Amino acid sequence: MDIASGYWNVPMAADSVEKTAFICKYGLLFSDNFSTHLISLKQFREVGFQLKMKKFKWARDQVSLLGHVITPSGILPNPEKVKAVINVKRPHDLHTARAFLGLTSYFRRFIPGYTGISDPIERFKLNGADFGWTDDCEAAFTQLKRRLIEPPILIYSHFSKRFKLYVGCAKLAVGACLMQTVDGRIKGIAYACKLLIECWGIVWATRMFRCYLDRQESDLFTDPKTLAWVFNENNRTTSAKLDG
Repeated sequence: MDIASGYWNVPMAADSVEKTAFICKYGLLFSDNFSTHLISLKQFREVGFQLKMKKFKWARDQVSLLGHVITPSGILPNPEKVKAVINVKRPHDLHTARAFLGLTSYFRRFIPGYTGISDPIERFKLNGADFGWTDDCEAAFTQLKRRLIEPPILIYSHFSKRFKLYVGCAKLAVGACLMQTVDGRIKGIAYACKLLIECWGIVWATRMFRCYLDRQESDLFTDPKTLAWVFNENNRTTSAKLDG
């Protein structure tokens, strides 16, 4: 909904006017049920606010917000935004390659193993990189598009339930998936990945999802080789403090 001249209805001190030059395109009003929704709408009438009907949508169980669709069961990419990515033509220079990565990276939490898939194209982001489109680049380009056609629905986190953090570490990258069990099934909250190595994957993953895991009971799932690296005698630099 969008109130007609909404910010002109809020009184303020004269010396504060110059500090309020901002735009808020849309406003969202959430209600637990339809009855509460009606009460909130009546409050607009009571205070004299007018709504622009061409921008007004009410009693919706899902909305589009910041390139995503918010539904009762979870979050998924906005199909219109995904369509824009699907219609992108094959990059022909550094600028278009980097632009494609920018588009797909916005939805990377919906794509398991994003970093590993995009790696052939990621090299074009380096300073001084030369453009040369290879078969690996084409495969990455096609696969990223394919993954966005049917992305997983990411569920909302429930802080009353135990979190499950799955971490995988390879030679050149680490990946993580934050999940919870809902109705007897393990479902994803978010996927993440980064070009890193060895045990740093666990550190990075727990930091990545700290807002969920902090002070919460959680389970960590990872390759035993990751932990073995910590206690390897050849890696005794800063890892010794983890003994015991």
